Order: sequence, then structure tokens, then C-alpha cells
Amino acid sequence: MNVFDKLILRNGSSIPNRIAKAAMEENMADADHAPSKALVRLYRAWADGGAGLLLTGNVMVDSRAMTGPGGVVLEDATHLDRFRRWAQAGRSRGAQFWLQINHPGRQMPASLGQPAWAPSAVPMDLGTLSRHFNPPQAMSGEAIADVIRRFARTAQLGEARWPARPTLSSSRATSARWRRCR
Repeated sequence: MNVFDKLILRNGSSIPNRIAKAAMEENMADADHAPSKALVRLYRAWADGGAGLLLTGNVMVDSRAMTGPGGVVLEDATHLDRFRRWAQAGRSRGAQFWLQINHPGRQMPASLGQPAWAPSAVPMDLGTLSRHFNPPQAMSGEAIADVIRRFARTAQLGEARWPARPTLSSSRATSARWRRCR
């Protein structure tokens, strides 16, 4: 086995080699929270570099819950043309292009001025860095169900419309609940 060998996953997906670009938070969305031209160029460059798997930065399921400025949001079909261009750029050399679907839960930076909400009201425990995060409000059962629906909707848009393979990133409780509903 070498780094340039094809990798076949148990689900039948084929990754052309074992070089992957890890998920990171690029914060390069346009004013509509859709992939910007600069973000599309960046992923085309990574594809041109020969990676077999490109994991996107955060693709948020709710524009009211962001992890930083310039975040990409996919909560409806409004800007699917821009998401298609992003996926096409990432797959231009045969790579798999997978979305990192995210809701920040309690990891909402206080500097964004948005309320943080999570399955429980347990604040971040990062020592002196905790001050950068407001304590979250506990979500109601209805609010948790809404986030679960948003994960499913974003996954459907990502899979059915362009297709990219969604991956999940979230607070453990929300992710666990989403997986049980699949």
C-alpha cells in the first residue's frame, strides 16, 4: 500500500488516493453565506494539488448559529448554484468532496453577538479561554428537533443537489440525536 493507491470504503465510495485535505474553517463565504469565488478558487487549487479527499470547512445548518464571520450556510436551495460550483471545483480532478455539516451548540464565540444555545446550559470549560464563549441557553425539545431537521435538510441538499457526501460536526448530543434519527 502506498499513499497514491486508491482507497475503497465499505460503503463502496472510491477515493482516488490517500491524500486528504482536513476540514478547516476557511471563513470565506460571500455576503449571502454561500461559497465565494475565492473559496471556489481555493478548492480548485487543492483539487489541482492532487488530493483524493477534500473535507470542507464548516457548512452551517442555521444562519442564526455561526462559528465565525464569513461562514458558509446551507439551509435552503436559494444559492445552490454557488454550492454546485464549489463542489465542481473540489471534484475537478476526481477527488471526493465531503461537506462538514455543523451547528456550534455551546461553542458560539461571544464576539459574534449571537445567543448560544445547546442541549444543556453547561458552559464551556476552557479555563481562562472560557470568557470568549457566552454560557449557552438550554434548548427545548422542539429546538433540538429543529436542529436535527436542519442537519437532515442540509445533508439532503448536499447529497441530492450537487452531490457531496455530508459529514457531521456538532455538539455531541445533537450529533448523537441526529444519527439516531437516520
